[in-house]
Amino acid sequence: MKKIDKIIICVLFFMFCIMAVLVHFGLTSSFDIAIYKFVINFKSDTLTEILLFITDFASVKGIVALCVISLIGLFWKYYKSLYLVLNVMVSTIFNVVLKNIMIVPRPNILRLAEETGYSFPSGHSMASVAFYGFVIYLILSSNMNKYWKNILSSLLIILILVIGFSRVYLGVHNASDVIAGHILSMGLLLTDIMLLKKRGLIK
Repeated sequence: MKKIDKIIICVLFFMFCIMAVLVHFGLTSSFDIAIYKFVINFKSDTLTEILLFITDFASVKGIVALCVISLIGLFWKYYKSLYLVLNVMVSTIFNVVLKNIMIVPRPNILRLAEETGYSFPSGHSMASVAFYGFVIYLILSSNMNKYWKNILSSLLIILILVIGFSRVYLGVHNASDVIAGHILSMGLLLTDIMLLKKRGLIK
């Protein structure tokens, strides 16, 4: 793996650590409140229903269902599907451990969805990057037509961002939870890809 890739991974983990410290000392409160006030301006019954649907694409049941589908080889060869699932598992383990270390309560604002557990970092945000991010890598490294590579990758990136937006809009996460989740999961994703490439398991 190129040196620049290793630097990017280190920067991502460093950024997450900085965010974790800021959240721990309550230094992101003003930022989180400002982002929530902006996001909730778009509130409508229709948008709420749409985001409740989209947010499930990164829920436990949603990701588990997608992992099962990938394991039966519907989209990729079996071994690549296995690595995809392992990447999701690594991200999930990190999320659970960090939530129980940080012990950050969910925001006390209008809840448009039911959630339990701690808030930082966002599990949905981490899961979306872990799963759809790995899918993007598989697409970009495939022999697929370049046009379709760009279209599918762009759609998946938009999906990841909308899922993150939905967590703030639905009142179950602060913006800092979502951003930190994206950053950490991206670092883990790139690390997993680096290790798999180093062992010649993927191209």
